[in-house]
Amino acid sequence: MGTHGAQSKNIRIKDLYAITLLIVMIVQVVVVNAVFVCVGLGLLGLSDEALTIFAGCSMPHICGLVYCVIQSVFRAK
Repeated sequence: MGTHGAQSKNIRIKDLYAITLLIVMIVQVVVVNAVFVCVGLGLLGLSDEALTIFAGCSMPHICGLVYCVIQSVFRAK
């Protein structure tokens, strides 16, 4: 019975490690994409092409979504 308890504890630690690793990977991907899009927009200087791209809200990146919301607000005014 003692060994069974130790085994289940090990499995729980492995699960926790796997979940933490998955979260870290997702966060890294999101951050890298957001930084890449923001830097790209900064380099473009929000030119007409950038405005056209983001007007359609086609990019699923955080920066794109935020920009799309800002665009929609300005369009509403």
